[in-house]
Amino acid sequence: MSQGAAAADEDVVPDLPPLVRDADDELEGPAGDGDLELGALEVLEDAVEEDDALADFELGIDLGLGSETEAQDDAAEIQLDMSELLSRADEAETGADDDRSGPEQLDAAEGLSEPEESILQGDDGELHESLEDLVEGELPGIDADGEGDFEEADFGQLEFADEERPPEGPLAFEARRESEGDFSFATNVGMGVAALGRDLIFVRAGAAARAVVLPASGSALAALDDRVLVATVTGGLYFAHPDGRLIAVDGYGEQLASAVHRRSFAARLGASPSLITALLDSGALLSSEDGATTFRVHPTPRPVRALSPSGRWAADETRVFQVIGGQERALPEAATVAGAVPSLMEETADHVAVASAEAGVVLVGAGGSHAIAGTQGASALLCRDGLLWIGVGGSATQDAALLVLDLSTLRLTTALTLAGTRGETLTAVARSEQEGRLWLSTSAGLYSALPSPD
Repeated sequence: MSQGAAAADEDVVPDLPPLVRDADDELEGPAGDGDLELGALEVLEDAVEEDDALADFELGIDLGLGSETEAQDDAAEIQLDMSELLSRADEAETGADDDRSGPEQLDAAEGLSEPEESILQGDDGELHESLEDLVEGELPGIDADGEGDFEEADFGQLEFADEERPPEGPLAFEARRESEGDFSFATNVGMGVAALGRDLIFVRAGAAARAVVLPASGSALAALDDRVLVATVTGGLYFAHPDGRLIAVDGYGEQLASAVHRRSFAARLGASPSLITALLDSGALLSSEDGATTFRVHPTPRPVRALSPSGRWAADETRVFQVIGGQERALPEAATVAGAVPSLMEETADHVAVASAEAGVVLVGAGGSHAIAGTQGASALLCRDGLLWIGVGGSATQDAALLVLDLSTLRLTTALTLAGTRGETLTAVARSEQEGRLWLSTSAGLYSALPSPD
């Protein structure tokens, strides 16, 4: 119909029926301010189609309507038929004969099987099986030999941190946190301790900590008389004093670059009155016998992995050896179990103690070696007066703890447990002469510990 004809017939046909357009029809109809344009019509059609789709979804039945015209013509009949069908279905199920036009409530899960009860949750909603048991019992191994054939998963290497701790012994300590922060090293200096975290701090019991700001993050620390030797990740080496002075070691950076031909830094330091040793992050070993004036490289067949606090002994993956003197001992099998490589060393009167988190502590001596059971997870060592103090990091279920080994009897006991340190690392143990106080550096702070009162 043209626009002129529509205007002429306006008085004759005052109300036009709604405009309906099939997909194959050309759009015809009156135009004007009160008429719908094509864009608005398409929006309305989309809305109608969405409403139909929602109705189909809610009923769970596709009505299969071919067009809106057919939907309008048959709407009443379809509604009646659907109500009758639903009413009959409800009567067949319940046996009731009432006037309801449909079920009171539709169950979308009708006909589906009931879900199985959770293997972790009972009827009361509580967990009845630990996650560890679930993983160990139900999770197959990663490597498959064939379709549906899996190797049994091995989680043994993850269990060392949760090894049962030894009982408490006659040496029991009580600890308190002296400073918050993440500390990687600690060593005794005079009547107090130096601890390396974000900065270097000197602490004495009952006194405020004194901080020494380093030019870069610290990477290693060693005691040397009444001062400490501290290295940084940028390859620097400094003497630091409790009064706050920081003195660079002249020429160390140039010697380091010349010796290893690459940018490197000290990951461990060892110091004694006659020897200063630096274990680099690359595994190279440097030493000085003139008070850090000059350094020389020690050629080694394999990268060095551990260094004693005195700087006199070192270890690689197969042996322990003297930095100066040439004496060496093969590492026993117990020290390299499951591919473990020693990362800690300490000297005792008759042995060299080596340790790793996987293998624990092993005493290596000229007459043989001793693996110390119950020390897996070891992360720090200190030997004083016939006792070997062993720091053990916290796990998901246990706090960090300090163990003590009597070297005369090889009896291992627990000296203290640091409450609230689950998942934290105990990085170093130091001892000052003042009151026999112990100092523990951890990723949760710096602690001091005194013997428990009788």
